[in-house]
Amino acid sequence: MRVLVIEDNPDIAKGLAESLESFSYSVDLAFDGEQGLRQSYLAVYDVIILDLHLPGLSGIDIGQKIRAQNKTVRIIALSVEMEIQAKLQMLEFCDDYVCKPFSVEELEARIRALTRRVGVVYNSILEVQDLRLDVTAHKVTRSGREIKLRNKEFALLELFMIHVGMVLTRSFILEKVWDMHIDPFTNTVDVHISYLRKKVDGFSPHKLIHTIPGRGYKMSGKS
Repeated sequence: MRVLVIEDNPDIAKGLAESLESFSYSVDLAFDGEQGLRQSYLAVYDVIILDLHLPGLSGIDIGQKIRAQNKTVRIIALSVEMEIQAKLQMLEFCDDYVCKPFSVEELEARIRALTRRVGVVYNSILEVQDLRLDVTAHKVTRSGREIKLRNKEFALLELFMIHVGMVLTRSFILEKVWDMHIDPFTNTVDVHISYLRKKVDGFSPHKLIHTIPGRGYKMSGKS
């Protein structure tokens, strides 16, 4: 699981990273709001831990911008006690919050609780342009035409549609779809995406799945 920590105190940030890595999370750090916002666009994160009291752009501003861009990432805010109005504003974009001081064990438990709930947050029907995926019925159509997919192809397509507009690295795709440690230099991802493209984009002039050289793959949400 990949986590981004946005915290301006280097000691707290590095301490959090070390503790979360001991729970087998992959952790990236950002030490101010602008850096955190940029980093949130460059990679795909499962959870973002956001200190609300940041220099420059406030944590609330950052949280609102991240949420506008990404509807599925889990955001946990770090804050001291606050007035009810500020708390309501914060809860418009974050999924949970932890008051300082806190224990890493409590934070990790909240991360686990949030990620367990991710599955019920997603809609059972995903749509990108004329492409429609029904998770419950395990059915895919494009312009009303049914597309038969193997299980891995279906999982790949679901991942792309959940993260539409975002660049997905090969390592991220391997982790999410294959859910096991395999050679990161394998061409498994490329081969499966090649098959998926032929089925999803092969008969349409509007291509949805794009290669981003040196970075990975992206599903475009724009016509």
